[in-house]
Amino acid sequence: HGERLIPSEIFCKGDKGPFYETTIEDEGRGGEATVLPFSSFGAMGWARDEYDANSGSSQFFWLLFDSDLTPAGKNVLDGRYPVFGYVVEGA
Repeated sequence: HGERLIPSEIFCKGDKGPFYETTIEDEGRGGEATVLPFSSFGAMGWARDEYDANSGSSQFFWLLFDSDLTPAGKNVLDGRYPVFGYVVEGA
């Protein structure tokens, strides 16, 4: 294939560094706040296979955040898919 796979990287608030190759649920920390949350319009997430945290490659997605659809503290993407940036202009 020649495809380069990138391991998952999740950084929770209050931690000294990120953890890799797993999800927040697998670590038993579901519901904890991440440093880069999806709870913002224009969040850029790293796409991966649903059941393989280390399957990210060159695909990403934007989350079109809507607080009515995703109440605070109830975002199921945080800690499962890494956020690596935000669109801040031209949206």
